[in-house]
Amino acid sequence: MTESTENLVLEILRQMRNDMTDLRNELREGFNRVEVRLGLVEQGLAGMLSVSASRSRGQSR
Repeated sequence: MTESTENLVLEILRQMRNDMTDLRNELREGFNRVEVRLGLVEQGLAGMLSVSASRSRGQSR
């Protein structure tokens, strides 16, 4: 390969590496948001179950 061809290949490989790094970062951020939202759903569900259980206990008395 000529030097210009090698440089072009190296530039393409660098861009691919940068694109993969950007994609990896975006995925991490997305997963972090999903984890936070899932935690909120779990908290909400736990709260609803707690209220439901206390109401059930109150009606059985």
